[in-house]
Amino acid sequence: SVSLPEGWSVTEAFFAETAAGVAADVPTATFAGPEGRMLVLNPLQWLDSNGPCHGSALGPICVFGVEDSGTGAALAVILPSLSLASTAAPGLGGAPFRPQGDDPMSTLVPGWSAE
Repeated sequence: SVSLPEGWSVTEAFFAETAAGVAADVPTATFAGPEGRMLVLNPLQWLDSNGPCHGSALGPICVFGVEDSGTGAALAVILPSLSLASTAAPGLGGAPFRPQGDDPMSTLVPGWSAE
């Protein structure tokens, strides 16, 4: 989860994959702010000339361009709020549903027949 300062938005986070199909452990996302300000969480490729990066609980968050008071204020809100919720399905107990018989559809829809 993340808290956003007023006037800022964030793209949907995604887990990047390498060409070999290995997924990243942490998400990548882009934050857009007023007057063209931009922050990138875990950028896929980043040059030092793009701007400075800061450490966060989820990896580097980088400022595209010059870090000014506007991006500094946004980082002050975003950095302490970054966290990753578990991606595992919640354990709700119970037993998995397994229809009985030769025709599982008739279990799901009483009165249904394949004939």
